[in-house]
Amino acid sequence: MSDEATTPETTTTEAPVTETTADELPQWARDSLTKANDEAAKARIKAGKAEEKARLEITSEYETKLSTLSDEKSAITAELNAAHLDGMRLRAALSAGIPGESVVEFAELLKGETQEDLTAHAEKVKGLMGSQKPKVVDRSQGLGCGTASPADGFGLFINSRLSK
Repeated sequence: MSDEATTPETTTTEAPVTETTADELPQWARDSLTKANDEAAKARIKAGKAEEKARLEITSEYETKLSTLSDEKSAITAELNAAHLDGMRLRAALSAGIPGESVVEFAELLKGETQEDLTAHAEKVKGLMGSQKPKVVDRSQGLGCGTASPADGFGLFINSRLSK
């Protein structure tokens, strides 16, 4: 016996694949394929238009929502910045030594964007307000005596007339 193994050769026969062209098909088959192709093309066009329409509707809807939310955010941000600036103005007015009952009115007068600007302006405005001297009124003018109040002057007048 021999150590060599023999393998039987296998031969396969494949059926020849013939491609049929449109010219080889009967007319009814060609008409049927043309009709199916036309219907498929129409369906693709219709689907494309429906997709574009849906895309436009969704885009416009979300652009409107985005615009609304953006406007709301801008308004809230503006309110926040205004509140922050008001707080800084109040701190500057209080640090300048303005009494509590007039601190809000004083703070509304201040100009500036930073705490340092507001504090400097508060000191300047306070200095301007403090430099005004109160109007001096001479109460003795026209009364003819050096009394402190009109009631005292009237009392002196009555006493002087009664004592004569």
